[in-house]
Amino acid sequence: MFMPEYSYKNQETDVNIMTDIKIGHQVKLAQFEHYIFTVTAVHQDGSFTVETILDGEQILSYQNVVQEMLRPVKL
Repeated sequence: MFMPEYSYKNQETDVNIMTDIKIGHQVKLAQFEHYIFTVTAVHQDGSFTVETILDGEQILSYQNVVQEMLRPVKL
């Protein structure tokens, strides 16, 4: 199983949790596993802004996303 260097595996929940997230990283949100988001901002409180493009032109963006809600994209 491939795990990026910026994640670790939580043995209790068997889920990869990202620990070193930077702008430009590709991630999945826990509740939207079928979309790949790009981190566009890191906030002082430790939360993130992520966005993805839907159907060519619509942009879906979420602000103040906590680290625990993000999952690494497996390449």
